[in-house]
Amino acid sequence: MATEAESISLTPVFKAKTLEDARQRALQGRALKSLFEPSAIAVIGASRREGSVGHSVFKNLLMNGYTGTLYPINPKNPSIMGVKCHQSVLDIADQRHLALVGTVSEGERQVIIAVGRYHLDPATNWADCAFMVRDDWQDKGVGRYLLSRLIEIAHHRGIEGMSADVLVENTRMMHVFHLCAPGPIQSRFEDGAYHISFSLEPGEHHRA
Repeated sequence: MATEAESISLTPVFKAKTLEDARQRALQGRALKSLFEPSAIAVIGASRREGSVGHSVFKNLLMNGYTGTLYPINPKNPSIMGVKCHQSVLDIADQRHLALVGTVSEGERQVIIAVGRYHLDPATNWADCAFMVRDDWQDKGVGRYLLSRLIEIAHHRGIEGMSADVLVENTRMMHVFHLCAPGPIQSRFEDGAYHISFSLEPGEHHRA
């Protein structure tokens, strides 16, 4: 699955023309690294049925070198390929890290078109989050769905709030955050990007 993700080039390539441009691209590179190297992935709809999307995605992750923890989500099966299934993504015990992956069929392949993840800082009980959608699947509600699910899961687990870094030119991502955040977003501009944060609890103060 990692090979397929690389073949569709989710990671944009830039040529830095100025020092400030280089700093911005380095910031995005760090964000992308954490986005595409999560320590755990939940596969919603993982299946035992050969040829199904859920089976192909889970098998590819399991067999093609992913070193993190996999959580197959399927309420009808106790396990898939020897890995225990969970009834719901909300039942996963790991509170610190979570990634959701969106895939589609392209010919005989299952390819990744979107990834969303959060990483919890236990000291603050706030989670850093990020998501990315392939260019040809943008403006179709995919990013909004991923972020909404991440917020729902984080709130269910008692996480107090979420934060993210958004490049100035990434107006689409900023728009999605404003659509999905359960309350006002606080932001500050730093090193060519907006650092945003929002509480998951009504009435709570936001973190700058």
